[in-house]
Amino acid sequence: MKPVSKKGIVLGLEGRKMIIVTEEGDFLSLPVASPPPGLGETIKLPDFQSPGWLRSRWLIAAAAVLLLFLSFSLVRPFLLPQAVAAVSFDLSSGLEIQVDEQNRITQVKALQPEGEKLVSQLHLQGESIYTAVRDVIATARGQGCLPTGEEAAVLVTVIPLQAKDRPGPDPHRLQQEMAAGLERHGFQGYLLVQRAEKDCRREAGKMGLSVGRYLLGEKARAGGKAIYLEDLRAKPVMKLLEGSEENLETMFPGMWCRLGKGHGPQKGISAGGGRRGSGLEQELSPAGSGSMVPDLSCPMPAAPFARQRGGR
Repeated sequence: MKPVSKKGIVLGLEGRKMIIVTEEGDFLSLPVASPPPGLGETIKLPDFQSPGWLRSRWLIAAAAVLLLFLSFSLVRPFLLPQAVAAVSFDLSSGLEIQVDEQNRITQVKALQPEGEKLVSQLHLQGESIYTAVRDVIATARGQGCLPTGEEAAVLVTVIPLQAKDRPGPDPHRLQQEMAAGLERHGFQGYLLVQRAEKDCRREAGKMGLSVGRYLLGEKARAGGKAIYLEDLRAKPVMKLLEGSEENLETMFPGMWCRLGKGHGPQKGISAGGGRRGSGLEQELSPAGSGSMVPDLSCPMPAAPFARQRGGR
């Protein structure tokens, strides 16, 4: 019988036993040395040749693999990309996309049951949110989920999920990508982009609202106007805003635009209170609008908006 190696690496500690792999590739189960070694530490082995020391190689190997697998399972959540922000899309049904620090998509979920079919057609894991929005628009159009009509509007809200120094995607760039995709698919209506604080997401969930619609209610309340909760849930966005472009500029300074032939004598967009131009870059850039996206907090009064008609 070949002599046992004089050195080995500690793979695991189980009670009073330690699992060692030798330089020859043998797995040993030995009494824990004193003082106990650390995992991964190379230690000297006793000088012996007795087969009593050598356990079933395959059994100990399997135990070592299991130990390594369990260790990986514990640290795996910390190795995977973590969502730092979410982007809420209010189309005909609500959709939320979560992204990591590089703005790559980690999760897509429907905010209402009717949006599940749309989500099932989207395979966006790992894609950049800036390129994925065009897939969202194309799929939504194919599913009949893009708003239509004279007062059609798409509302996009960026919500940080962690610290303020990790705010998520740039709203201005999102607006540009969304506008280009919507025009490509013949959308006629308004595109509205806003940023919310992370607390808004929790409060919106309590009321059964998307963050975008919840924030509309907060903005209206701040302007002295109450919106019924049932209307926030069901009414088209432009109905809630009473179809006023003056209201849009007040509530979405520099971050709204009109798209499509149905909104003027010339195909194009109008942004920042009605200035018309021929290029998306000119009209949708921060320099073109002259306004930055406000950081909106969510101070929560006892009754942010009426829960039902009659105020009960």
